[in-house]
Amino acid sequence: MITKEQAVGTDNKEFHSSLWHNKDGTCERWRRNGNTKTWKTRVSEFLIPVKHGMRDFSYITDENAGEFHLASECENNS
Repeated sequence: MITKEQAVGTDNKEFHSSLWHNKDGTCERWRRNGNTKTWKTRVSEFLIPVKHGMRDFSYITDENAGEFHLASECENNS
């Protein structure tokens, strides 16, 4: 799971999906595609723009952060 502190950290450029895996069993890799957005009035919320491959774009938010983890914390690094 990604925390807000990890989301704000600029050294975290790659995230892995805990739900989706490639055919070889490794986790799908998602790369940061911009700066993390935070709000002053909603302190627990964050939004990280990410991309997968050439055409897939999405966001990691506080609601779906449990579906992702940092690449450095992946148990099946390849």
